[in-house]
Amino acid sequence: MNRTVFFAAAAATFALSASAIALEDPIATRKILMDANGAASALGGGMMKGEIAFNPVAARAVLQTNHSVSVAFGDYFPEGSELGDTKADPKIWTDAEGFAAALEKFRSDSEAALATVPEDVAGYTQEQFQAAFGQVAQNCRNCHEQYRISN
Repeated sequence: MNRTVFFAAAAATFALSASAIALEDPIATRKILMDANGAASALGGGMMKGEIAFNPVAARAVLQTNHSVSVAFGDYFPEGSELGDTKADPKIWTDAEGFAAALEKFRSDSEAALATVPEDVAGYTQEQFQAAFGQVAQNCRNCHEQYRISN
């Protein structure tokens, strides 16, 4: 259980550190936000698959991190930030409306998923988490398929 909470705390720390860099380097900020989202999603995926013991506190941290990233991420794609060391597909700038719609779906789905977590997380079950997190994770996959340059 301590390992699970550690991973959740690490994901939240990544998200919080983004603000210090954001004003100077939007590409670096995007990477930090995606690292936080990826760490949270890896923890969530592990709990969904039963590879990591389910912990309702960590589950809430996963969903909170996903939602925090969904709210902030779209702010770091100014014109000119398609150049440089980035995996952002130029389609983000040529299909700005589609990208904005994908970000809005991620934001609304992550908000809805977070709303499934009761104030007293002790009653939150793995099944509830799986149902909520599955849609959030699908948003990530869809966006990566459409708006990220593959390795």
